Amino acid sequence: MIRFRYGPWDPRYRRWIGILVAKGLADTYLKGKTVHVKLTERGIELAAQLAATEAFQDLDVRSKLIDKTVGAKSGSWLKDTIYAIVPELSGMHWGKEIQP
Repeated sequence: MIRFRYGPWDPRYRRWIGILVAKGLADTYLKGKTVHVKLTERGIELAAQLAATEAFQDLDVRSKLIDKTVGAKSGSWLKDTIYAIVPELSGMHWGKEIQP
């Protein structure tokens, strides 16, 4: 297993969000100091079309399970929960193999 960045801390997400906005599939907005991303109607329609295909069915099921389990909780909540369950992760470096 290798530790990776996740959520808004991963700089690659800015590029992908920009692409989604440029294609009219998502919008961004500020609420306080937080940037939010929301699918447009066109983005929702495309996501539904992809979810209906065989190639994306597993991802659709897993995504719905994650949404049901984690819902609207923050990235900080997720990080704190993961570190509470597996505290040794907090001292590891990105891209380094995790030793058993």
